[in-house]
Amino acid sequence: MIPQITEEEIERFLPKAKRYKKGVGKGLNLWIYPNGTKTWMFRYRYHRDGVVAENSVSFGIYPEVSIDVAWEKTFEAREQMREGILPSEHKKESKRTIAHKNQVVNVGRSYKLALAQLIRLNSLAKEAEELIKLNPSIESLKVIEEFVNKVKQQ
Repeated sequence: MIPQITEEEIERFLPKAKRYKKGVGKGLNLWIYPNGTKTWMFRYRYHRDGVVAENSVSFGIYPEVSIDVAWEKTFEAREQMREGILPSEHKKESKRTIAHKNQVVNVGRSYKLALAQLIRLNSLAKEAEELIKLNPSIESLKVIEEFVNKVKQQ
Protein backbone atom coordinates (compact mmCIF):
# COMPACT_ATOMS: atom_id res chain seq x y z
CA MET A 1 0.00 0.00 0.00
CA ILE A 2 1.24 3.46 -0.95
CA PRO A 3 1.28 5.97 1.88
CA GLN A 4 -0.73 8.95 0.70
CA ILE A 5 -0.32 12.64 1.25
CA THR A 6 -2.80 15.13 -0.07
CA GLU A 7 -2.41 18.53 -1.68
CA GLU A 8 -4.17 20.04 1.34
CA GLU A 9 -1.63 18.49 3.72
CA ILE A 10 1.26 19.77 1.61
CA GLU A 11 -0.20 23.27 1.59
CA ARG A 12 -0.39 23.17 5.40
CA PHE A 13 3.39 22.58 5.66
CA LEU A 14 4.50 26.13 6.35
CA PRO A 15 8.08 27.38 6.26
CA LYS A 16 10.04 27.55 9.51
CA ALA A 17 13.28 29.23 10.47
CA LYS A 18 15.23 26.11 9.41
CA ARG A 19 14.67 23.58 6.67
CA TYR A 20 12.67 20.55 7.78
CA LYS A 21 11.33 17.44 6.13
CA LYS A 22 8.13 15.46 6.18
CA GLY A 23 8.42 11.78 5.48
CA VAL A 24 5.89 10.54 2.97
CA GLY A 25 7.01 6.90 2.86
CA LYS A 26 9.19 4.45 0.90
CA GLY A 27 12.12 6.89 1.16
CA LEU A 28 10.19 9.84 -0.29
CA ASN A 29 10.37 13.06 1.71
CA LEU A 30 9.16 16.58 1.19
CA TRP A 31 11.72 19.14 2.32
CA ILE A 32 10.29 22.53 3.28
CA TYR A 33 12.72 25.46 3.17
CA PRO A 34 12.52 28.79 5.04
CA ASN A 35 11.72 30.60 1.77
CA GLY A 36 8.66 28.37 1.28
CA THR A 37 10.11 26.13 -1.43
CA LYS A 38 9.02 22.49 -1.15
CA THR A 39 11.29 19.90 -2.75
CA TRP A 40 10.71 16.18 -3.25
CA MET A 41 13.72 14.16 -2.06
CA PHE A 42 14.29 10.43 -2.18
CA ARG A 43 16.62 9.15 0.53
CA TYR A 44 18.15 5.71 0.27
CA ARG A 45 20.79 3.45 1.78
CA TYR A 46 23.21 1.23 -0.06
CA HIS A 47 26.26 -0.93 0.58
CA ARG A 48 29.64 0.12 -0.76
CA ASP A 49 32.85 -1.65 0.19
CA GLY A 50 31.10 -3.40 3.07
CA VAL A 51 29.86 -0.14 4.56
CA VAL A 52 26.30 1.11 4.64
CA ALA A 53 26.07 4.57 3.09
CA GLU A 54 23.21 7.00 2.61
CA ASN A 55 22.42 9.36 -0.19
CA SER A 56 19.48 11.32 -1.54
CA VAL A 57 18.31 12.54 -4.89
CA SER A 58 15.96 15.41 -5.71
CA PHE A 59 12.88 14.73 -7.80
CA GLY A 60 12.02 18.39 -8.23
CA ILE A 61 10.05 21.21 -6.68
CA TYR A 62 6.42 20.98 -5.65
CA PRO A 63 3.97 21.88 -7.28
CA GLU A 64 5.90 21.65 -10.62
CA VAL A 65 6.45 18.00 -9.72
CA SER A 66 3.12 16.64 -8.54
CA ILE A 67 2.56 14.06 -5.82
CA ASP A 68 1.85 11.40 -8.45
CA VAL A 69 5.04 12.14 -10.38
CA ALA A 70 7.08 12.09 -7.15
CA TRP A 71 5.66 8.62 -6.38
CA GLU A 72 6.38 7.43 -9.89
CA LYS A 73 9.98 8.61 -9.57
CA THR A 74 10.23 6.93 -6.16
CA PHE A 75 9.21 3.58 -7.63
CA GLU A 76 11.61 4.04 -10.55
CA ALA A 77 14.46 4.81 -8.12
CA ARG A 78 13.64 1.75 -6.01
CA GLU A 79 13.63 -0.39 -9.18
CA GLN A 80 17.03 1.03 -10.15
CA MET A 81 18.37 0.07 -6.73
CA ARG A 82 17.08 -3.49 -7.19
CA GLU A 83 19.08 -3.56 -10.42
CA GLY A 84 22.20 -2.31 -8.58
CA ILE A 85 22.00 1.23 -9.96
CA LEU A 86 22.27 4.15 -7.54
CA PRO A 87 19.55 6.73 -8.29
CA SER A 88 21.87 9.70 -7.81
CA GLU A 89 24.44 8.17 -10.20
CA HIS A 90 21.70 7.43 -12.73
CA LYS A 91 20.51 11.05 -12.55
CA LYS A 92 24.06 12.38 -13.04
CA GLU A 93 24.60 10.08 -16.02
CA SER A 94 21.28 11.18 -17.55
CA LYS A 95 22.33 14.83 -17.19
CA ARG A 96 25.71 14.08 -18.82
CA THR A 97 23.95 12.34 -21.71
CA ILE A 98 21.61 15.29 -22.22
CA ALA A 99 24.53 17.75 -22.03
CA HIS A 100 26.45 15.70 -24.62
CA LYS A 101 23.43 15.65 -26.96
CA ASN A 102 23.09 19.43 -26.55
CA GLN A 103 26.77 19.88 -27.42
CA VAL A 104 26.33 17.80 -30.56
CA VAL A 105 23.29 19.88 -31.54
CA ASN A 106 25.22 23.12 -30.89
CA VAL A 107 28.17 21.94 -32.99
CA GLY A 108 25.73 21.10 -35.77
CA ARG A 109 24.16 24.57 -35.55
CA SER A 110 27.57 26.25 -35.55
CA TYR A 111 28.59 24.21 -38.58
CA LYS A 112 25.41 25.21 -40.44
CA LEU A 113 25.94 28.89 -39.62
CA ALA A 114 29.57 28.78 -40.71
CA LEU A 115 28.62 26.99 -43.92
CA ALA A 116 25.92 29.58 -44.65
CA GLN A 117 28.44 32.39 -44.11
CA LEU A 118 30.91 30.70 -46.46
CA ILE A 119 28.23 30.34 -49.12
CA ARG A 120 27.34 34.04 -48.76
CA LEU A 121 31.00 35.07 -48.95
CA ASN A 122 31.53 32.86 -52.01
CA SER A 123 28.50 34.48 -53.66
CA LEU A 124 29.85 37.95 -52.88
CA ALA A 125 33.29 37.03 -54.22
CA LYS A 126 31.66 35.89 -57.49
CA GLU A 127 29.78 39.20 -57.66
CA ALA A 128 33.07 41.06 -57.27
CA GLU A 129 34.63 38.99 -60.08
CA GLU A 130 31.64 39.79 -62.32
CA LEU A 131 32.03 43.51 -61.56
CA ILE A 132 35.66 43.38 -62.63
CA LYS A 133 34.73 41.50 -65.85
CA LEU A 134 31.90 43.95 -66.66
CA ASN A 135 33.90 47.06 -65.97
CA PRO A 136 37.65 46.42 -66.27
CA SER A 137 38.34 50.17 -65.99
CA ILE A 138 37.32 50.17 -62.36
CA GLU A 139 40.36 50.14 -60.18
CA SER A 140 40.87 46.97 -58.17
CA LEU A 141 40.78 48.98 -54.97
CA LYS A 142 37.23 50.20 -55.61
CA VAL A 143 36.05 46.67 -56.35
CA ILE A 144 37.65 45.37 -53.17
CA GLU A 145 36.12 48.27 -51.24
CA GLU A 146 32.70 47.44 -52.61
CA PHE A 147 33.18 43.77 -51.74
CA VAL A 148 34.23 44.64 -48.18
CA ASN A 149 31.20 46.90 -47.75
CA LYS A 150 28.86 44.12 -48.90
CA VAL A 151 30.49 41.68 -46.49
CA LYS A 152 30.04 44.16 -43.64
CA GLN A 153 26.35 44.47 -44.50
CA GLN A 154 25.89 40.71 -44.22
